[in-house]
Amino acid sequence: MVAIVRDRVGFLGLVLVGLAFFAAIVGPLIAPHDPTEIFGDRRLAPPGGTFLLGGDELGRDILSRALHGARVSLFVGVTVVMFAGTIGVALGVLSGYYRGILDAAVMRFMDTLFAFPTLLLALVVVAVLGTAMVNLIAALTIVYIPAFARIARGSTLSVTSEPYVEAARSVGVSDARIIRRYILPNITAPVTVQFTVSLAYAILVEASLSYLGLGVQPPDASWGLMLATGKPFIELSPWLSIVPGLSIMVTVLGFNLVGDALRDAMDPRLRSRE
Repeated sequence: MVAIVRDRVGFLGLVLVGLAFFAAIVGPLIAPHDPTEIFGDRRLAPPGGTFLLGGDELGRDILSRALHGARVSLFVGVTVVMFAGTIGVALGVLSGYYRGILDAAVMRFMDTLFAFPTLLLALVVVAVLGTAMVNLIAALTIVYIPAFARIARGSTLSVTSEPYVEAARSVGVSDARIIRRYILPNITAPVTVQFTVSLAYAILVEASLSYLGLGVQPPDASWGLMLATGKPFIELSPWLSIVPGLSIMVTVLGFNLVGDALRDAMDPRLRSRE
């Protein structure tokens, strides 16, 4: 963490991510209005006055909806990454450690999932399961499991070839203890970087699905849904699209910058050049 703070780009990423989490946690408590409350006389109201960031096509406060949308986007993103990371890392570690038939079966299945574009696979799963929030999380979890599985498997293969792992095996240390004590601690760095990168893309894909009408449903607030409803009014009232668009951009940029800083801080080859 200290290395990230010292890195100006990483520090900027932390600030942006911190703002996103602040909006998600505290935002709904300080939002000036209910995100679903309609003010008939404030339809497409320009920024200023009662609505600091303007009103949408129904007369709802854009600021309040954006703050609530942050909670939805980050909740979906964090939940998806936690589930996908847990399942993917477990599959990757077991495949890389035991190899053989298990490795072949798991990796071929992961390759099959990788063959589909991320958004297309998510669209198919949501279309089959339905548009509920639980189904959206399940769809994105399935989409991101392969990335974690591959990262964990590659790192596990590298660690298992180390002399200390061979020595542990030779003296009869159990597989569970080797995995817990030697494998998992030594694959933390690449997995952590993958967590931050996947979180950024999960938020982006969630916004894309909501934009297409397959994610969060009205009247709930979501950045992607706000973009979709603001599209017909982009020339007349551009703030309907600018606010959620900037929210998505800033959040995704923040996670990407933190991910880059983490990669640089955890890569010994890069640290040796400093």
